[in-house]
Amino acid sequence: MKQTPQQKAVASKMRRDHPDMSVRQIVAHLSINPEALRAGRIG
Repeated sequence: MKQTPQQKAVASKMRRDHPDMSVRQIVAHLSINPEALRAGRIG
């Protein structure tokens, strides 16, 4: 699955904001909840 530049930016932001969260969790979150991420609501 190829990431858009926006998804990459959100993923790197989440890695910064949630250093305890694994990359796999972040990827799962991105794939499950793109609408919330687009709206800027994380968590």
